Amino acid sequence: MPLFRKFVTITGALNFLFAPFLAISVIADPVPGVFVSLISLSTFLLGAGVTLIWAARDVAARAPVIFWNGCARVLTVASIFYAAANGLANSYEYAFALFDGVVGLTYIVGAMRASGKSFTQLALVRGP
Repeated sequence: MPLFRKFVTITGALNFLFAPFLAISVIADPVPGVFVSLISLSTFLLGAGVTLIWAARDVAARAPVIFWNGCARVLTVASIFYAAANGLANSYEYAFALFDGVVGLTYIVGAMRASGKSFTQLALVRGP
C-alpha cells in the first residue's frame, strides 16, 4: 500500500507544521485556563506526528497505531459538531472538522485494508 503509506507519512508530518504555530500563538497571547491545555495539545501533536511517521514504515504491523489515530480524529469531528450545534465553534473550525474527518476515516479504512484485520481486531489490537 504505497499510496496509503505516503498519505500517513504526509498527514503525520503536517502535525509538525501545525504544532509550532499552535504553540507560538498560545505563547504570544497567553490566556489563563487555556494556556496549559493548548501547549499540551501542541506537544501531543508532535508526538502523534512522530508516531504516525514511524507507523507508516510498516503499515501492516503498526496498523493499530494508525487506526487509533483515525478514531481520535473522528472523535475530534464529533466534538466540533457538538460545539457548532451549541454555538461554541468558529467558522474556521469547520475546515478542521472536514480535514480531520476525511483523514480519520481514511486512516481507519486504510489500516483495516493494509492489515487485513477487522474494525474490532484493530480496536482491541488483536488479530491472526
